Amino acid sequence: MNIQKQRDRFDLSFYKWSLKAAIEETQNDFPFLRRIKSTYTQSFLEVINSYPSEIQLDIIRALVCERHEQGATFCGDSITTEQLSLKGDFQNQISSLRRKYILERLNQDSTKKELVSKLALKNHVKAKLGENLGILINESLFKLHYQRKLSDWCFETLINLNPGGVALTYGHSIYLSEAKNLKLTNDFSIPECWGMGIPAFDSVSEENQEEVLQTLSELASFTTKEILCLLEDISASQISTELINIYNAIEDFQLVKKKFNNSFY
Repeated sequence: MNIQKQRDRFDLSFYKWSLKAAIEETQNDFPFLRRIKSTYTQSFLEVINSYPSEIQLDIIRALVCERHEQGATFCGDSITTEQLSLKGDFQNQISSLRRKYILERLNQDSTKKELVSKLALKNHVKAKLGENLGILINESLFKLHYQRKLSDWCFETLINLNPGGVALTYGHSIYLSEAKNLKLTNDFSIPECWGMGIPAFDSVSEENQEEVLQTLSELASFTTKEILCLLEDISASQISTELINIYNAIEDFQLVKKKFNNSFY
């Protein structure tokens, strides 16, 4: 079995799980999303709550279907004309409202809250989240890169503490343990995979730091548990050794090329 067949199986499972989880999140009044303090989530929640419950679910189904186009296709799902119109109107309202909240945030007196420095925040993240995220495999000034093995796969988490305009974001990728370039999926997170935007925290202050870290910790634990269940039926044992060797050779070449470019320029 080649890697594409495994990706297809994962895409199908990931879509079905994301749709179910997104509907539950919506029906429960967005318990996870409400804990992510950003202008985007603030706008998302205000706009989605202006619609009746059934329309909310139509919008959510359209957002998940768009986010997981391949998996939705395998499942025979597609966005209807009515859902497409609803989604477009919904996203336009979010964009307009978010601009307002961004301006309000920029006009706020920054001295009212004592913001946590990037270095202090990074140390707090390492102390609070390290155990949930696995082994710290790489660290730079503003980034933390964790890895956890899940069956035949590696589950990685990248925390970015300087993404521009916000204080903190995070994302995951999954790749074959024996070959990092053999990715099953890349750059996903909760609630992003539910079509609800990336988990970005606009600011982290002394006042809300513990709340932010607790939210991240719970999101990481929840994501790892759910993804592990999805990976149970996706074995890498039938991926050929030849294919693994090819991808490892590609990775080695890219590393050599990067070192050469860094030394030359």
